[in-house]
Amino acid sequence: MKSTTLCLLALGMLTYASCKKSDLQQTSQLNTEEVSPPGNTNDYTPNLVMSKQGFQDILNDIATNPTAQQLIAKEITIPAKEALNATPHLVTNVSADSQASNKVSGDGTRIYKTAMQWFLFRNTDSAIVYREKSKNILLVWASINKATDHTPNETAYIGFYEGYSLIRTFIDQDSRDKIDQWFRDRYNFFKKLTPRSNNWETIRGWLMLNSAYVLNDTDLITNSKNAIYTHFDKDTRVDGASADFLGRDAFAYHAYNLLFVGRILRNIDIYSGREEAKNMIYKRVTNWKMDPRGKIISGAKAIGGTIADQMKFWTPYIIDPANNVHLEFVNTEWAPDKTRADYNKPYNSAGSYYVLDQMAYVMKNQINAIYNIVNPGRTKYNGGLTYYLNSFGFTAEGPENTQTFVYEDYDYLKLGKALNVGNYTMQQLLSLGIPDNSISSIGVPEGLKITLYENDNYGGASISLTRHTPDLRVANFNDKTSSIKVEKL
Repeated sequence: MKSTTLCLLALGMLTYASCKKSDLQQTSQLNTEEVSPPGNTNDYTPNLVMSKQGFQDILNDIATNPTAQQLIAKEITIPAKEALNATPHLVTNVSADSQASNKVSGDGTRIYKTAMQWFLFRNTDSAIVYREKSKNILLVWASINKATDHTPNETAYIGFYEGYSLIRTFIDQDSRDKIDQWFRDRYNFFKKLTPRSNNWETIRGWLMLNSAYVLNDTDLITNSKNAIYTHFDKDTRVDGASADFLGRDAFAYHAYNLLFVGRILRNIDIYSGREEAKNMIYKRVTNWKMDPRGKIISGAKAIGGTIADQMKFWTPYIIDPANNVHLEFVNTEWAPDKTRADYNKPYNSAGSYYVLDQMAYVMKNQINAIYNIVNPGRTKYNGGLTYYLNSFGFTAEGPENTQTFVYEDYDYLKLGKALNVGNYTMQQLLSLGIPDNSISSIGVPEGLKITLYENDNYGGASISLTRHTPDLRVANFNDKTSSIKVEKL
């Protein structure tokens, strides 16, 4: 459709300009009722795509904004129309053959687009054919398809989860029972997998949570959240470096992990409430124990960072790459990374915009600010369907930083005691479990300053820090601290 300019007018009429004959033949099959008018908020049911408020805002946008109408026609209505005549491309699992993943994602897209067409325009006479098409594709897949233990490959099923979440409440009971059982089987399979310490585990939690929310099963939701919270409690260093960044030495994987973090946060906001989603973003890790090469250090449990810190850690490499260069995968723990085309090449953030598009749902203002710097022409109307839908999310404002963190080992390992704004003599530090002359690294969140003193009662040589410092040897102040002051800037 490159040569087609498609405008959906507020009254639902389709007009075309500068069209090839083949384009006109393809798109002229769209009926006015299939694209307008949109539904209403009384039709809303919780789903994995949009909140009730987001649904209302999207419907209003479609009803009044020709640019939004054009986007929806291109991204949803036309693909949904094409999907009506498509035959499912079944595979027994996502790794069944070299084309299996493409077959899964292709049918997942058809499920999602037809379900979205029905969900947005369900009060039209023709809407039911889209819902039934989505349901029927799901039914044939549910009859033969099985999950695998390669959770990153299983992400190809995203359209299955999201599409089914849109139609489940409205299909016949027999079909629902069959499809529900398929999703329940997938949940049980993923639940039994051994937890890992990188994006594989983030994805496992996301896959479990998808099924749990779609099935509206309280026990499954609780178990999924427990797995996610357990993983998140050891996934972020105090400066915001993720387990994936350290293990693979690459922002490409730091970003990839955040893609699924963002999807989890959106799910929780929609189904469990905004407050829980906000709290998850700013919940500080209490079980950090990974060295700079991604190796788990026994007995090194310490306070870490937050999901918001992961975004802050990444942001300078997006908005100012000239002054923040990272050569990707140089110290990776996985040898095949060294055969990648981007091995030992500067990180290119443009390849990770898809993650920003997802995180926009929970960090709308922050993501908009980033795009205003790196891609000022990018808007929710020209950035693709994911960015458009997530632009109707929210901005999770965090609490004010009031604590710094001191560590017994370099690179923010061991001890990890929190110090509030205030002054601490040697005796006060001892009472908090911080031995004299033991501090080797410091975590200093934005807006705070910590001053370390060589002697008790703030005497002797001192050093003031306003940012995270992984190794006090560099400042010639390792294992020298006997008293401390923490201040707001």
